Amino acid sequence: ALLLLVWNLMFAEIPAKLLWVILAFQLAPLLLLAPGLILGNARAHAWTCFVVNLYFIQGVLAAFDPSKALFGWAQTLLSISLFCAALMYTRWCFQYDRKLAGEN
Repeated sequence: ALLLLVWNLMFAEIPAKLLWVILAFQLAPLLLLAPGLILGNARAHAWTCFVVNLYFIQGVLAAFDPSKALFGWAQTLLSISLFCAALMYTRWCFQYDRKLAGEN
């Protein structure tokens, strides 16, 4: 979220009227999932794995543009990191819940 905010406010050449619409559109999925992520909800982490793919695609597409390459690579690496972290948290959380329930 911070990368998107800084990029769009400082480096992207977006007209002022469209800036807040674009920011709202880009940040809305992350802001909707943020409370669940902060509270440690496993389902929010699972949904994050799906949503973060949109940011991965945006990062890969931006990485091919020489003027946005640094932003694209940073977004791609951050989205991969978030995907892996959310996936592992979801997996460990469900494994722990099964262990508490007495399953093998």
